[in-house]
Amino acid sequence: MSSDNKKWGIIGAGNMASAMLTGALKNGVLSSQDVIASRRDPSRRKALESEFGIETTDDNAAVIERSQTILLAIKPQQCSAFLNQFGSQFRAGQTLVSVLAGITTTSLRFAIPKDVRIIRTMPNTPSVVGRGVTLITGDAVPSEVSEFLEASGSVIPIDEEQFDHATAISGCGPAYVFLLAEALTDAGISQGLDTALAKQLAYETLYGAATLLELRANEMNAEELRERVTSPGGATAAAVGVLQARGMSHLIRDAVGAARRRATTLGQG
Repeated sequence: MSSDNKKWGIIGAGNMASAMLTGALKNGVLSSQDVIASRRDPSRRKALESEFGIETTDDNAAVIERSQTILLAIKPQQCSAFLNQFGSQFRAGQTLVSVLAGITTTSLRFAIPKDVRIIRTMPNTPSVVGRGVTLITGDAVPSEVSEFLEASGSVIPIDEEQFDHATAISGCGPAYVFLLAEALTDAGISQGLDTALAKQLAYETLYGAATLLELRANEMNAEELRERVTSPGGATAAAVGVLQARGMSHLIRDAVGAARRRATTLGQG
């Protein structure tokens, strides 16, 4: 294993960390030589090396020792054991960037030396195509961290007491949209469309509607856009009426609440 130091180390380089790394490499914020990542599974390490050209290891301590900034992307349930084993190995001047759902900066601070900068984030999966949303809180954010996060999309500072609530919207939100895409596709098939056509219509409609929502954000909100396409007595009105009668808004509110509660629970070990 090479002994040279790295700008960034990634501990637990799974899907989310890989999505963030994709943006940073694609936009020239980092080069592959700037990064070392740890994974236990040899096949996953090989896949990371092949996809990104980065150095990998199964040694978390080596990542901490050789990196200036560490992206901690393990499972929240593994955090306590990780901190017990490796927390004291961080050193003054380093930056720890956490993507662990529910794990507060206070929880991290208990086990990390006081002169280590701690930043809590929550990205989402559209980061892989540069359209992610990353929530951020904690210590002052150095420019290298800002550049890394902004390479994947929008970065939104937020008070930590609202972090789990916001995570339930942006962090979990892509899954809600994907579920809607599934449901629209299935509905098209149930109406006699072939699978490929139903999928195309559902996906392109969602993409177009999201684009329109973004481009008209300064002029109209989502409700106004919906009302514009919902002519009284029309087909859209009939469909929206069913969704409202079945309590779609309440269902989504309940789902977001469940996500927020689970995020908080994850942080309690």
